[in-house]
Amino acid sequence: MEYYERALFISHEVGDQHSDGVLLGNLGSSYLHLGEVTKAIEYYEQALLISRKIGDRRGEGINLGNLGSSYLHLGEVTKAIKYYEQALVVSREIGDRRNEGGLLSNLGSSYFHLGEVTKAIEYYEQALLISRELVIDAQKEIILAT
Repeated sequence: MEYYERALFISHEVGDQHSDGVLLGNLGSSYLHLGEVTKAIEYYEQALLISRKIGDRRGEGINLGNLGSSYLHLGEVTKAIKYYEQALVVSREIGDRRNEGGLLSNLGSSYFHLGEVTKAIEYYEQALLISRELVIDAQKEIILAT
């Protein structure tokens, strides 16, 4: 975290807003892993503001998803779902299939926590389809590279 903070200071000094957003998100993830969820949310919100300001759609989707995960950790499942759904829209708009699959899985877990098992299964099945698609694409790339 100390290195992220140092890097953030430097990126802010040189006006690199993209790096500012990424580093704030990394600090948020660090705090989340330490169990300091409210602190993580503060960093993710700052990162989200920057990603929106500079038009970094991928960063926006990632930060929305991270906010969803943070609220899920707090037990605020409905709020987590709202963030996951926003992130899913962004991921689909930009064609980020990997993040889309992860978000679908997170939505499945969220609905499972709410006891909505049928809805959870629907999201898990969508995530599984994307996962299989990504594996097939990776296998094709390996074959073409050899």
